[in-house]
Order: sequence, then C-alpha cells, then structure tokens
Amino acid sequence: MLDAGQQPLHHYIDASSKPEFPLGVWSEAYAARYGYEIVTLQGPVLIDEGDANPDDPAVLQAHSDCEAQLRGQEIPYYLHGDTGLGETAILGEVNNQVQSLLLADPDVLAAKEEWLTCLEDQGIAISNENDNIFPLVPEDKELEIEQALKDVACKEKVSLTSRYFDAQAQYEQALIEKNQSAFNTLAEKKESNLEEARRILALNGLG
Repeated sequence: MLDAGQQPLHHYIDASSKPEFPLGVWSEAYAARYGYEIVTLQGPVLIDEGDANPDDPAVLQAHSDCEAQLRGQEIPYYLHGDTGLGETAILGEVNNQVQSLLLADPDVLAAKEEWLTCLEDQGIAISNENDNIFPLVPEDKELEIEQALKDVACKEKVSLTSRYFDAQAQYEQALIEKNQSAFNTLAEKKESNLEEARRILALNGLG
C-alpha cells in the first residue's frame, strides 16, 4: 500500500512508549482511561489512528491490488513487526486458503453432488437458496429423525466425509510446506520475544 502511495486501510503510527504492554496497539484515550503513564523504556508503542480514507476509490483499488499481488504467496505481511496476531493469524490464513481450495475441489464437489442426489432419491427435498444447496429439514420430529438417518446413510454411501477430510489434509500439508519459512520465522520471533520477556522479568526481580 505504501509503495502505491496509499496508507493501509487500518494504519498505525509510531508514537511514545508505555510500560507493560509494548507489543500491542493502544490509543491515548484508552491509556488515560486506565491510568497508564506513557514512558520511553520498552520501545515504540503503536497508536491506533483508525481507517485512512476508507471510502476513497484510489485507496480501495490499491488495497485490492495488494491483496491480489500477495494472494497465493507465503504469508510475509504478518511477519513485519509485531502485529499481535502471531500464530493465530498465520494458521487462520492457511485455514482460509484451505477452505477456498476445498470449495473448488473437483472430488469434493462431486462427493457433495452424489450425496445430494442420494438424498433426493430418498425423497428428501433439497433447497437451492442463493446458490447454497442443502436438504430441507422437516418440522415433524419423527420425520426429522428419519431424514437424519437417511442423511447418514447417504454420506456413508458416497464416502462424503472421508473424501472431504482427505482433500483437506492434502491441502493443509501442501500449504504448511509452502509457508514453512513463515512458520520458521514466527517460531524464531516467538523465542526472541520470550527471551526478552525473561530479561524484563529478571530486571524487575521476577525471573
């Protein structure tokens, strides 16, 4: 975004520092509310400045272009500085990519189609609402139980569950291998942060 001459949609600026929480994002108002004093002992604190022109077409276009450029690569943008996201962000991004791939996987799509066909053959009504295809659940409790048993039988017949999770495992393995350097960098940073935490605790007689 900066290379394109635009601020990121959600951006921060370097400001003064504060104790106890050097890696997070704070606002001056939040710090004042809870009585935190701004000091300069533990490095820069990032102050939340909110969105930068979120409705500007040029900003939105630059944001879209950056996402397209980074899509499918490793996950470097989570590793610049301390985002406060860490493992959650990287694992979440990998999971998002896995889910996107599963939505387009030919065998998973075929398995779902076979499952729905099996349900229809059993007399179960299928809804297609906004391209979201799913079986309609009857209001009658006995019919609902009967349909649930047919549903399980159809899933077993077409091996829906095993085909889905087999594909998921393959995509997860491939993406973990592809992003291994990102995971390695994260592990190194995590260990560095732990060492810094131990140092600060020791300086304050808590180590």
